[in-house]
Amino acid sequence: QIFSGETAAVDAQPFGLVRCDYDRTLDPRGVLEARKAGAGLRKLQVRPQLFLSSPAPRAFYTLRLILTELKLDPEQIVTDRSIYEGALSALLNLVRAFPDDVSCAMFCGHNPGISELTGHLYNSYTPAMSTCEVVGLTMETCLLYTSPSPRDR
Repeated sequence: QIFSGETAAVDAQPFGLVRCDYDRTLDPRGVLEARKAGAGLRKLQVRPQLFLSSPAPRAFYTLRLILTELKLDPEQIVTDRSIYEGALSALLNLVRAFPDDVSCAMFCGHNPGISELTGHLYNSYTPAMSTCEVVGLTMETCLLYTSPSPRDR
């Protein structure tokens, strides 16, 4: 499975334009980070078969941009409110519900939930993921890939 954090979003209330965290959308840096993440995954020949996203605009559009870079159909994204809410038990239930024939799935969610899920599946402490950081895990929960976080670039 591939797990992706969210990309850079506009501030919650820079000029009173956004009323709540959920409504925040991508800023120009976030768009660039999402495209870079998708290009990096394309070079690694990552081909997810299932795409799950928080319905929050910043996560949803992050995954759309990544899938576009992967030349995959972003119309196939499935949204689930529990990804936004980020409770570990709900995220684990989503992973457990993957169809048996899916060998690679992509999540796009939010901290701290997505980082907690990654740490739980990796069976190790995982520091909070940066925006648009991508971590890959095999079904055996061994680390497959981690992108450099934007703060390390």
